[in-house]
Amino acid sequence: MSHEDDRRGGAGEPGGSGGWSAPGSGWSAPGAGGPQGPPPGHGGQQGPPPGYGPPQGPPPGYGSPQGPPPGYGPPPGQGGHPPQGPPPGYGPPPGQGGHPPQGPPPGYGGGAYGQYPQGGGGQPLKPGVVPLRPLGLGDVLNGAFTLIRNHPATTLGLAFVVMGIAAIISTLLSGGFFAEYERSMEQITAAQVSPDDPPQMPFTPGSLALLLLGGVVSYAAVTILTALLTSVVGMAVLGHRFTVAQTWVVVRGRIGAVIGLSIVQYLIHLALAMVILVIIVLGIMLGVFVGVTVNDGSGVLVGLGTVVLGGLAGAALFAWISVRIFLAMPIVVLERIGPISALARSWRLTQGNWWRMFGIVLLTLAIVFAVTMLLTFALGLFALIPTMIAEGADWGMTAATAVGVLVEALTYSITTPFLAAVTTLLYVDLRMRREGLDLRLHRVAQQGVAVGPEIYRPEQPA
Repeated sequence: MSHEDDRRGGAGEPGGSGGWSAPGSGWSAPGAGGPQGPPPGHGGQQGPPPGYGPPQGPPPGYGSPQGPPPGYGPPPGQGGHPPQGPPPGYGPPPGQGGHPPQGPPPGYGGGAYGQYPQGGGGQPLKPGVVPLRPLGLGDVLNGAFTLIRNHPATTLGLAFVVMGIAAIISTLLSGGFFAEYERSMEQITAAQVSPDDPPQMPFTPGSLALLLLGGVVSYAAVTILTALLTSVVGMAVLGHRFTVAQTWVVVRGRIGAVIGLSIVQYLIHLALAMVILVIIVLGIMLGVFVGVTVNDGSGVLVGLGTVVLGGLAGAALFAWISVRIFLAMPIVVLERIGPISALARSWRLTQGNWWRMFGIVLLTLAIVFAVTMLLTFALGLFALIPTMIAEGADWGMTAATAVGVLVEALTYSITTPFLAAVTTLLYVDLRMRREGLDLRLHRVAQQGVAVGPEIYRPEQPA
């Protein structure tokens, strides 16, 4: 059944647009297109047959205080007088007649048909972390915090384990690079390197490669963790609780697509960053050219203006494209399609909602940045304690490194679930606004059936 069919009755249901007549009488109610008096064969009777109301005045159900006999009242909207309520079995489906229904249809709680699903007390149905209706900014942020509070094992716990392992591996891989760099700086400080000697790299290519590999490990860990958390959020919308094992079972078949998507998104962001860099370099070169050929003052103004305006234009392009592909991760995980198809679908879903998406994403990133800075500063102070107590000792540096790993794991374990929750809830919100996903989720919640992420697939019947 389509979304439009969900919100109105079928054309062939009782009380539709066709004429109405009393069963077995052959007599049409006034306003239904039939004769205005009794049908032939009723003799010289001056009014309607017995049982059809008093001779004087309209038939019952058209304003008569006595009301229609059971089962014979004309359907609402057919006569010239408002009915007192549809008789059993003859009421038109909501939205078909000229009068609103007196109560919600079966299975729709306390809300009016054609409106968003309602729960008890006239409130929107909320089986999980957010109500099943288009979401506002407060709904999205509150839903993200509620998710972390109500599902600590599969959000904070899972994030801490994954990012803790990734931080340990990354620290071990990058240890050689930092050791070589520190040793090189100590030699320069101690004047062991002559200024006349040719400059040398403070690290070897091997240690640099290991450093980059450590960054790749951290990036992959964040990507996989985001995919795992996305499935948790999708099910939390319906009030389902996934264990860590269930989460892994759902996502493990999508790891290849998730990694592929992260690579494509990284290349897109890298290309956009390169565009900004090229604009800045061209602006500087133009300023130098004008300064050499005309005068220094003009060159500075031209160069500065080109860099500023070009940088702003490049940043606007970066923000525009980044927001348009922002929802690709929940699409890959929940709709189970490929990376390129997910990017295209995210582009379509965000069409016409860019400014709203941009504001929410910008606020979310500001919250994540503030929390990251606060945790890094507060917990980073503990890393100084071992080095101050055991100055120059190996164990002090080892302890400081361990504290650094702990700070990184704690920071990511808090910020990654929050960012993943906001991203997924924005995806759910746009699906409800554009595709009527709220009605599908409402029916599933009312039926109490066990479903998985396949409920989010557009072709999946609810």
